[in-house]
Amino acid sequence: MNPQNLAPEIVPVENAALHYIDWPPILAGAFVASAIATVLFTFGAAIGLSIVSPYAGEGAPKAISFVLMGFWSLCVVVLSFWAGGYLAGRLRKRTRDASPTEVEVRDGAHGLTVWALGVVFASLLLALGVSGVMGSAARIAGAAAVSADRSHADVTQFTIDTLFRPATGVTSRRTEPLNDGERQQVARLLVYGVLKGELVPEDKTYLAGLVAEHAGMSREGAEQRVNDVIAKTKDAANAARKAAVVIAFLTAAALVVGAAMAVWAAATGGRHRDRETGADRFWNWKRVAL
Repeated sequence: MNPQNLAPEIVPVENAALHYIDWPPILAGAFVASAIATVLFTFGAAIGLSIVSPYAGEGAPKAISFVLMGFWSLCVVVLSFWAGGYLAGRLRKRTRDASPTEVEVRDGAHGLTVWALGVVFASLLLALGVSGVMGSAARIAGAAAVSADRSHADVTQFTIDTLFRPATGVTSRRTEPLNDGERQQVARLLVYGVLKGELVPEDKTYLAGLVAEHAGMSREGAEQRVNDVIAKTKDAANAARKAAVVIAFLTAAALVVGAAMAVWAAATGGRHRDRETGADRFWNWKRVAL
């Protein structure tokens, strides 16, 4: 018997089991990207709160605030997914059965998976309302939204006060204020009028009658005031809607750029892995000093 026939077959480790998706580097890249994004968003929220003001006419203008918010969000997404994608591409095990082009595609696919996992992971954390660092970052980032909701409620109450303000010439006469039930009903009518674009004639007649009764105005003057208030409320709602559209567009655009950055960084990390490119200059300070 030939002894060579009894020798075990040696199979290269790289080809023993082909796994085109290497999950440990992907998970590591996603966690690193999420951690960097959390730190940078928290830092950006602190800077943003320092340049805005709760008082009208103070702090940075809204246009500048939107530009700064969009720029910082883009920087955070680009930096975090660049780091996560590069880490996934650099740590991925390369199989020896692929051409250089296929290797680059697989590295880029790992970066894209890091991006997808990072987006899903961040969305789940925010949806679950977790505590800790991520929860604090989410609360800080959501402070503007909470403040906007409170401001909207305050604006609605101020609009009602303006609507039922006593007319000129009758300020000396005591007018009966609205009770809580009437005030809530007026608020619902105003919101309904903004959503539908216009109050139905019956609701407008009823609202004008309340204004004429409680503000001491004529019927014609009350109807004109109701029309003016609804028009101003609609303008404010349109401005808020446009701001929400801009924020959603900036967020989507930043995420798309982050996906491209993760793919590019993973491919770059894969090339550095194959070329065994060192990074001593980044942490070997003794060699740099020499």
